[in-house]
Amino acid sequence: MQEIILQYYNPGLKIAMGNWSQVYFIPGGSAGAIELTPEYYKGRLVFRIPGCSNRLSYKRIKKDLQSKTTIVQKKIFVMPF
Repeated sequence: MQEIILQYYNPGLKIAMGNWSQVYFIPGGSAGAIELTPEYYKGRLVFRIPGCSNRLSYKRIKKDLQSKTTIVQKKIFVMPF
């Protein structure tokens, strides 16, 4: 398991952020953190949950950020060969 330390947290959206490329959705409960993929839409930076069509803009995520350290556990994917 790899530990990723994120410095900011948006409690309304339940999103933790380290920098613009490290953004994780933390749903709570037994589900782990889900990494959001950065994309561009109409010239703006947006984030998307894999398998979902909803977009969250960087501006919306950044609006209510609080300085709070969050540690996320991420599985390391190893090829079987």
